[in-house]
Amino acid sequence: ANHDYDSHSNATEDELDDILDNLYTLRSKCSRSRKIANEKIREKDPIKTNANNATIDKDGSLDMFGVSKVYSLFKIDLVLCNILTRREEWRLALKCLDDILEYVFDAVENWARKKTLGSSYLSAGSNHNNNNDHSGIDDNFSKSRSGGAGIKVLVKAVRVEIYSRQGKILLQAGALPAAATVFERAHDEYQAMIEIRDEHVGSGGDDDDDDDFSQLNFGKESLVRNVPTQILLNEGLLHFAHLDYDLAMGKFEMAIESQRKEIANTKSAASTSKSRLYEFDSLLDTEGELLVPCLNNLALSTLYSCRMRQSVDLMEGLVREDPGRYLTPSMAFNLCTLYELGSDNATSDKKKRVLQLIAKRFSLHDVGSENFRLS
Repeated sequence: ANHDYDSHSNATEDELDDILDNLYTLRSKCSRSRKIANEKIREKDPIKTNANNATIDKDGSLDMFGVSKVYSLFKIDLVLCNILTRREEWRLALKCLDDILEYVFDAVENWARKKTLGSSYLSAGSNHNNNNDHSGIDDNFSKSRSGGAGIKVLVKAVRVEIYSRQGKILLQAGALPAAATVFERAHDEYQAMIEIRDEHVGSGGDDDDDDDFSQLNFGKESLVRNVPTQILLNEGLLHFAHLDYDLAMGKFEMAIESQRKEIANTKSAASTSKSRLYEFDSLLDTEGELLVPCLNNLALSTLYSCRMRQSVDLMEGLVREDPGRYLTPSMAFNLCTLYELGSDNATSDKKKRVLQLIAKRFSLHDVGSENFRLS
């Protein structure tokens, strides 16, 4: 019901062919480099790796921001999947996601190493005095490698996201039974994630613990926080695909409530927490909030249930609440489509131009004129 936009959405087919060729070439090189790196790790080369398999330069200094080839492979496969999905090459897109599931723990672990080493290095500052003493940094990461709650939760969250993407691809391909199976796997990962978190809290862990769950904020990543909403969204999309619009609306309404609570909690936490010293790139590029896709899908469900007025009210209410956050290209396009269906041409054009003026007033440059369906 709702399609994600990617960075290659405006590329021509010929340009996409060139991008795909380059990506597959890069992926092949990255796979070979990863294989060589793994062989060196197995050989325990003291010049290249330390006890925690972190890269060490020839001069003995630790490469603080070096990321394993598996993380690069992870990013490449995600981009490949986006492009292949746009081209409706479902099998190849699903294969990319299957590949990610095979090495997802290594990818998360290497991203965590980057974050751990960087955070420790920046916070330590001049205390190291260039003496190549990285024992404290190594201790921080070895704590994560030993199976910390944050790493485990983050791996589960990534698996939920990957399974969710697979399910959406299968829905687009019309394979509803297969999509239901994959969404069930996502739900199982969510249950396992809850068990890990509860076990961590039950063992005495809290926000003041000096472990990877709190110190590195793995449990506060948007990818982790949005999992409950993502599960509800998956269930709603499956009901929508089966034409069970009332059931779909119920799931989307629950997802909206869940996401609004999460947004409120995030704002509250941000106002009381100390800012971090340095922000690192996200593990997985996802929408920071799922409220817009939830509302878009709810609006479409009400439309297919012949409740067009309710659909328009929902979307207009979101735009009034915060245009800068919620007036996205897809929101504008869907709302203008509803104006066309529910009004005469003159009234429809007037409403579209008001929406366009709002986008201009708030400098929403990513919302182009084509999104307002004006002739």
